[in-house]
Amino acid sequence: MRILVLFSALALAPIAQAQTLRCESADGKVTYAQNNCPPGTQPARVLPPPGQVVPEEQRAAGQRARSDAKALERIERERAAEQAQAARAQKSDRLRAEARARTCKRLALRVKQAKDDADAAPLNRAAEAKRRLKKARENYELECGAPQ
Repeated sequence: MRILVLFSALALAPIAQAQTLRCESADGKVTYAQNNCPPGTQPARVLPPPGQVVPEEQRAAGQRARSDAKALERIERERAAEQAQAARAQKSDRLRAEARARTCKRLALRVKQAKDDADAAPLNRAAEAKRRLKKARENYELECGAPQ
């Protein structure tokens, strides 16, 4: 019987020493105590000994980890979608610029040909050649902006 009492006392001694109380006062101040809360404070909860895992906290941590993993996956999917969108926009812009460059090159060639025709036109066709040159220049300016 003595051995059982002694063993029980020894087994409970570390638990009693490791017990930490969270004490709160009426004005909201928090203190921690080993056995009893100081005067003017009430025990709010008993904290587990250091290193001991509390099942509720472990479950909460697992839920937070799963939630964080889902949020990270969502953010990564959104980032990948934004990158794909940016790549499509960049390709579209590049193709538009290439098409415009081809159009401007074609119109510049027409202006050059119209100028050559106007310079080489006989007097009876000079007015018509100058009209075509003027029209070619107007088309170039309309599409490409700057006069050639």
